[in-house]
Amino acid sequence: MSDESLFSDMDVSLEPAIREVFEPMCQALPSEEAQALVPQIRDHAQAIRLVQKENEFIDAEMAEQIATALITLFREYDNFSSEHQALVVGAARYFIQSQDVEGDLTPILGCEDDALVLNYVLERLGCDGLKGSK
Repeated sequence: MSDESLFSDMDVSLEPAIREVFEPMCQALPSEEAQALVPQIRDHAQAIRLVQKENEFIDAEMAEQIATALITLFREYDNFSSEHQALVVGAARYFIQSQDVEGDLTPILGCEDDALVLNYVLERLGCDGLKGSK
């Protein structure tokens, strides 16, 4: 699977800056390696919740929704095509990376780019996107 086939029809609503960070993160992994991302997803959501205790403008609820959706996708990981697996891994890696296009600990908008990436992946998988995100 080439990156070209994976992203040749990428939705134009995914900003170029986000795409530039997201694309290299997309890689189908063996199931065991992919599942190792799940605790990292949980840990990242937990870290955001802890920071929210000191800054009420951190969107821990959005982070929790993203984490829940990603963990649900990993439950079905083995049923996805390798292209879809690559997208799921990319979305997880993007979420886990705190300093992406919009740092996750940035008040109000911190997880908005993560939600855009996840919604793109969910759309490609034929699933409903997150509610409350652009």
